[in-house]
Amino acid sequence: MLDDKTLTELRTIAQGLGVDDIFSKSPAHLMQDITQKHGELIPKEKIVIPIEYKTLPTGDIIDTTQLMELLEPYIKRGLRVVLSEETWKFSRGNKNDSGTLRMPIRIALKKAAEILA
Repeated sequence: MLDDKTLTELRTIAQGLGVDDIFSKSPAHLMQDITQKHGELIPKEKIVIPIEYKTLPTGDIIDTTQLMELLEPYIKRGLRVVLSEETWKFSRGNKNDSGTLRMPIRIALKKAAEILA
């Protein structure tokens, strides 16, 4: 799309998007800056994390299928989840936490939210 634009057209587009130093940049740099600025203008998908987890039933062991369904919004935001027979492990970047599947499901969801915060 930008490849067929002239230098003047690229400068006009870049200026409209708020790119600095448009007269000192090459066409390749202008196209790169235009693409970057355009990407910043596109709204990001907002992932809503439910907070109704306080009313979920507690049992002897958390149902891992139910837990994974509830963690889906967290996973979309970058949470890594590892489940074993008795434990869960959450991580993102340098943050991580783990716990037992015998604790209430609301605690596991609270810890997932803390990892993403």
